[in-house]
Formats: sequence, structure tokens, C-alpha cells
Amino acid sequence: IWKTHDIPSRLKNAGVGALRYPGGEETSFFHWEHPGVNGYEDVWDDPKQHGHAPKRGAFQATWVDPNKWATNEDFMNFDEFMKHCQTIGAEPVVGLNLSSGARHSRQAEGVEEALRWMRYCKDKGYKVTYWFLDNEPWNFEAAHQMYVKPYAAECVRFGKAIKEEFPDVKLIANPFSSETYNAWNEVEYFVRKTS
Repeated sequence: IWKTHDIPSRLKNAGVGALRYPGGEETSFFHWEHPGVNGYEDVWDDPKQHGHAPKRGAFQATWVDPNKWATNEDFMNFDEFMKHCQTIGAEPVVGLNLSSGARHSRQAEGVEEALRWMRYCKDKGYKVTYWFLDNEPWNFEAAHQMYVKPYAAECVRFGKAIKEEFPDVKLIANPFSSETYNAWNEVEYFVRKTS
């Protein structure tokens, strides 16, 4: 659709100033080195579950058989995204998957995956300042629901490792829904634990 409908020039003409990748709740499932995987599916899940997005099934307009994920080029990869950002003049805002590591008890691998992505950007000369720490970890559709306390722990785990190597990046957290954003005890807890 980006090619056939000339989306980059339309976004540029509209004055779009930022684009986010890989999108919304897909972030909770997404592994940047495997861009051919269907949205809302996690390559770290048991292969017997592949092809059936949790709570969704094969819902996408473009659905790819799991046997073709490794060679699938129908989905936008990160280099294509960055090229679009450069063409449009838009700030890239990139999402890191905290959920898969928490869900599969592979937190260290999740952090290392994020750092590889950031190193890749540095090596390619991509300027990515803003990184969001998962999307809506409290959402019922999240790969691994995390409320304030476990999400704060993951933000600290990722944040410490990232800031040690990339001190100038800006990290964006989303610990509260529209129903919990004014729960002062939770707000205070999150701020205290992540500061």
C-alpha cells in the first residue's frame, strides 16, 4: 500500500512529523530481526502456536504462512521504515518489545535484542532518539499483560542497559490506561521505581 498509493509523499505533504514502528500493540510481539512474522504473533512462541495469533487467529489482510516467515518481504522492515522517515522528514519513534522476554522468562535476551537494534542504528548512521518501551502492556490484547509493578521492573531492566550504552536516547513508557492514569499510588510507584 505504501508503494501503490504513494503514502510517503502524501504524509510529507500532510506535514507528518513523526512515524512509529512497528506500530501499536504489535510491538509486544515484534522481533526486529524477524520482520516477516505476522502481526500479533511471536516468533518466540511454541512453533505449534504459529499461524494463530492469540485472541485473533489469522485476522490480517495480508496473512503469511509461518513456513514463509523467514523469506516474507510483504511487511515493512526497519530499513524500509527508516527510508520512509528520511523521505518524509519524519522523526522515527521505535518500539522495543519488553513483553516477549517477560512472557518467556528470556528477559536478558530481550534486552540484548533491543541493544542489537540500537547498535544496528548506530552502525547504519540512523538517528533514532525516541524509543518506546512496549506499547500498552496493561492491554487485554498484550502478549503478556503487565501492570505497574512488573512493567516498572522491565522498564528499569531495559532502561539501565540502554542508558549505559546509549545515554542520549529518550525512552517513552506507557504504564497507565485511560482508566488508571490518575491512580496516584501507582503513578508515584512507577515514577519512584523508574527514576
